[in-house]
Amino acid sequence: MNLPFSFIHFGIYDSLKDAVNPQNTYSPSTNALCGAVAGGVAAFVTTPLDVIKTVLNTQEGKLAAAGVNCDPCPTECSTRKLSGGSYVGSWQEAVYKIREINPGDPVRPFFRGCWARVITAAPGCALSWLAYEFMKTLLNSENSQQRVDTSISVEKTKTPATVGSF
Repeated sequence: MNLPFSFIHFGIYDSLKDAVNPQNTYSPSTNALCGAVAGGVAAFVTTPLDVIKTVLNTQEGKLAAAGVNCDPCPTECSTRKLSGGSYVGSWQEAVYKIREINPGDPVRPFFRGCWARVITAAPGCALSWLAYEFMKTLLNSENSQQRVDTSISVEKTKTPATVGSF
């Protein structure tokens, strides 16, 4: 879930930072606010993907409880003939099983735990962007290494020769 989260997170952070701080000056409060909002929105939007991933990742316990050893995967796993038919082997089956949880509202189960995700992601993203922007500003300060401009033309560096008497 890192890739969709990162796409949304970086896009929202950059857009918010440009809107809130158009001069692009160092402002810790702006960086923290934009980072928290971007992280919270990205966490909320990607929660359904995280729910599907969690359903797929929790299948190992069900297989072990059914007495199936999947190293290497035997025919029980490939044919999905487990007791109770509770094995979920693909994301399509995971979506189907999640929708069965609440047939009257098929969207709500996909957002279970979304507020907990938002509450944990927002402060972490705020601190990450705060630290990143601080270090970026620190490394570009006067006492850090400066970029050497090598595009000085030869005419500017020549000084007129003076002829002195001996």
